[in-house]
Amino acid sequence: MYDDVELYDKFIFRRHDILTIVDELRNDIEYLDTRQGVLPATLQVIVALRMYAS
Repeated sequence: MYDDVELYDKFIFRRHDILTIVDELRNDIEYLDTRQGVLPATLQVIVALRMYAS
């Protein structure tokens, strides 16, 4: 969705670093439930990083 420059500008992290964070946190933040409205781990991490970067 974002190229590497836009990703760094918005989130202050590189793509590899974001994926590493997601891998570390996935078991703690991702639900196995298929309910509507559940956010995937990647999206949860990106939203949190965006909030912390602003």
